[in-house]
Amino acid sequence: MIRIAINGFGRIGRCVLRAWVENRDLQKKLDIVHINSPASVESAAHLLKYDSVHGVCPDVVEASDGGLRIGSHMIKYTQHRQLNALSWDEVDIVFECSGRFKSRADLNTHIQQGAHGVMLSSPGQEVDRTIVFGVNEQQITQSDRMISSASCTTNCLAPILKMTHDAFGIVSGFMTTTHAMTGDQRLIDSTHNDLCRARSASQSIIPTKTGAASSIGLVIPDLAGKIQGMALRVPTVNVSMLDLTLKLKQAVSVECLNDMFKDEASKLPNNMVACNSLPLVSTDFNHRFESAIIDLRQTCVQEDLVKIMAWYDNEWGFAHRMLDLAEYWGEKVGIAAATN
Repeated sequence: MIRIAINGFGRIGRCVLRAWVENRDLQKKLDIVHINSPASVESAAHLLKYDSVHGVCPDVVEASDGGLRIGSHMIKYTQHRQLNALSWDEVDIVFECSGRFKSRADLNTHIQQGAHGVMLSSPGQEVDRTIVFGVNEQQITQSDRMISSASCTTNCLAPILKMTHDAFGIVSGFMTTTHAMTGDQRLIDSTHNDLCRARSASQSIIPTKTGAASSIGLVIPDLAGKIQGMALRVPTVNVSMLDLTLKLKQAVSVECLNDMFKDEASKLPNNMVACNSLPLVSTDFNHRFESAIIDLRQTCVQEDLVKIMAWYDNEWGFAHRMLDLAEYWGEKVGIAAATN
């Protein structure tokens, strides 16, 4: 059993725990044993139980004896603001989901406090490796102690790029994510180091940066520097859409491209990529666990220039990939056994 702790219990931290709660098979392999967050345990229990995006948690959730009880499962709960106050002696992997601690020094503090490995829930510049499950998890070695699971958008983008590059070759490309608003934005106009994100998230389409394209070179080295991108934040609470334009090394047809996606997606682990042929909209993809759902109806081709569009639940899908990656790291690479 791989023991998981979650540091930071915001949207991603709660979705990780909720995804684990709703997956009985994962509970046989992963055990979430500790949550650390500045919020009170009563607040954490309420927000986990009643979620505006993903609905009411099916299990009983309550604060109990200073911890968080979910059904019959008891999780230790602490409220430390400083990493060096934590004790991870009974933890194999820490999910660093606070959004605050991204430097190598910060991540190493988790190791010093007893954790065997740390998984960052965002892009990281000082980690041992950036991993997108289903694309490059085989690159993890037993010496890796700090890995990044990239971002929700990179997890959508990378498998599509890999499938396309392996089949046809990619010369270059540009991506735009039409992305649901996140907690980093402002409900009403307020200060922010990104002046566009300083504006009310509920009133505007907000152009901003995304690190997804720049992370691709870390995941698929052959595409380093070949993909550029941007984001449009829109006033919806969840589910985003990837708009990907690629110049290929050969001309293709819509049918050829879509057939390749259907065939290759079926080979990926944990059904992490799906294809859709129905006339659906973003709300129809809420609470979907896949990294990407390719919308085959939107595929466009002009000889070697192609447009591919894919939906993704930027919360729920990403949370599942973090859990998948933790299982792989623990079982296949042996993070606990290798570092005890």
